[in-house]
Amino acid sequence: MPKDEQNVNSIGLLIQYGSFRALLTGDSETPETNAWLKTYPASFLGPVNVYKSIHHGAKNGDNARWLAAVRPENVVIGVGPNNYGHPTAEALSLYKKAGAGIYRTDLNGTVTVTVQRTGQFIITTEKGTGTAGSRKPVATPAPAPQPAPYYRSCAAARAAGVTPLRLGQPGYGRHLDRDGDGVACE
Repeated sequence: MPKDEQNVNSIGLLIQYGSFRALLTGDSETPETNAWLKTYPASFLGPVNVYKSIHHGAKNGDNARWLAAVRPENVVIGVGPNNYGHPTAEALSLYKKAGAGIYRTDLNGTVTVTVQRTGQFIITTEKGTGTAGSRKPVATPAPAPQPAPYYRSCAAARAAGVTPLRLGQPGYGRHLDRDGDGVACE
């Protein structure tokens, strides 16, 4: 791929934590996904619980063949006001056809995925909710336990595997944030 093409030189990152899987694809475009499909079997790529949409939902990013391999349960689109028309109607249609829940930072604000060691996860948004998907979850873990309004101590939060805790996340309490920077038990 051309060295001066920043988007097609994006790095893809597949993360697994317990049974949870996430795929982050940067600003990749169709040529890169085609190369990944030639390199990795579909069973390696998907299914994933959370998929960060390619190139903010651009027309030259996701395609039906790629999403059939990735099989996203939820898609997070990092996008704000732009002159490119991101996310495109084509990309949104592809995500809906894949049965994925859709979260958009332009509509939902910050989208946070909190994962437990077991692979159980929850997705929270700063405002509103994402569009519900029609797919059954990739993994069928028991619902993530909802912590008390806050943890009593950082030791309890560490034992639950949720540190550091950030302001707005379940379990965060100001009494745990000793320096008042919005990050507790760091």
